[in-house]
Amino acid sequence: MIANRTNNGHDWTIDSVREALVSKRISARELTAEFYRGIEQRNPELNAYLALSPERAYGQADRIDGLVARGEDLPELAGLPLAVKDVLSTKGVVTTCA
Repeated sequence: MIANRTNNGHDWTIDSVREALVSKRISARELTAEFYRGIEQRNPELNAYLALSPERAYGQADRIDGLVARGEDLPELAGLPLAVKDVLSTKGVVTTCA
């Protein structure tokens, strides 16, 4: 994962993301924005991402933030940024198998 200023300069782990969300040290929306900044900085060099879905990512982040605000239990992987390999068909996203 991308090293992240909001996690004291360390890489995020599943546990540290979950703890930061539950303790409200970071919102899922902020975490998503941080990862998109990392993608913008590194993808021109790495060319790792062919298509991005920011509307979908921010929508899911807002849903997770709503759960946190209401004190509801979070799904196991709540708030974790996720990339899907371009060989899997994803509704609403162009699949090139590149």
